Amino acid sequence: MRKVILVILCLCLGLTSAAWGADPRTAMRKADSAFLDADYVGSIVQLREALEGVWAKAPLTARKVTLVSERPMAYGMYTPRAGNVYDSIDPLLVYFEPVGHTAKKSGGWYNFALSADLAVLDAKGQVIGGKPNFFQWQTRSRAFNTEFMMYFTISLKGLRAGKYKAVFTLHDKNSDKKATFFQPFEIR
Repeated sequence: MRKVILVILCLCLGLTSAAWGADPRTAMRKADSAFLDADYVGSIVQLREALEGVWAKAPLTARKVTLVSERPMAYGMYTPRAGNVYDSIDPLLVYFEPVGHTAKKSGGWYNFALSADLAVLDAKGQVIGGKPNFFQWQTRSRAFNTEFMMYFTISLKGLRAGKYKAVFTLHDKNSDKKATFFQPFEIR
């Protein structure tokens, strides 16, 4: 009976630590050990556990903020735009990769959710337009995914010739994390 209780306790502790994510340092040591033992798949699994732990502590950030010339096909599959000068009939397409947003676990799923506000500033830094909560995104996965890309399409109709800045504020819907980033552009 004692053995059964010990086994159940070990299983519960194992499930609890898996549910709350591994300590990144421990997972990295295990990844290194697995690598040295030529257990490359085991090393990858441990590195993914370490990434999950580090990701949870990271601030929300937008990486690779880039003006693109067309709708991106997928993560990392985009065509950068040659410059930031537009005609007022052209849309502003902005690609970026969010990092550090919270993955909320529920029933075997990782749930991700972000929203964004937009403000358009003129050359003097005055807000001339925008929209709070103009973007909503949520998805779920049975795996802890990190390779998400997003892009915004912003209409420039009605803007006069001049220099502007699009300011985006991302909000993590599963925590209080937020990040602000911007993209300068010009209307000719």
